[in-house]
Amino acid sequence: MAIYKATPFYMIGSSNKIVFDHAGIYQTDNSDEIKLLDGLCPKWVTCIKSEDKPKSAPVKKTARKSSAK
Repeated sequence: MAIYKATPFYMIGSSNKIVFDHAGIYQTDNSDEIKLLDGLCPKWVTCIKSEDKPKSAPVKKTARKSSAK
């Protein structure tokens, strides 16, 4: 499930399939809608909560500096 925030009663799509409520909140479980709304973030829509686990960035190991005595 993902929760998005925009201006109240904001509508997306020509058929007005996605309509935000009076508080500007929209919740969905539909993967197609999530992909569409993620494409509009952060300019038009803000993602408040997403249960998808984000991919963690690989940890870079820094080279140790040797003492040159």
